[in-house]
Amino acid sequence: MIDPEILINLPSQSDVDKNDNRNAVRAAFQVKRQCRLRVNVGVYGPGTPESPKAKYYWFLGYSPTIVCKTPAAVDHVMRKIQELMIEMNGWTSEVPDAK
Repeated sequence: MIDPEILINLPSQSDVDKNDNRNAVRAAFQVKRQCRLRVNVGVYGPGTPESPKAKYYWFLGYSPTIVCKTPAAVDHVMRKIQELMIEMNGWTSEVPDAK
């Protein structure tokens, strides 16, 4: 068996988090008529010889934003991100030997 190269930890939201998230989305639409979702993918790593302090390195740039014009769009984006993460779980680049 080939060890997976990608393992995903996708914790479920608590009821409090779900309510807080719904309230934040609702407030964003009331105030701005849109919801801006931040997508941060990074790694916490060592510094460089020039800047030795450890820091986050952002793979998609600093705070890329997805602008959603409706609550349904927010739900769609979140569902697609979750589906992608679930789909990647257990991925490996190796092809098992045919027997």
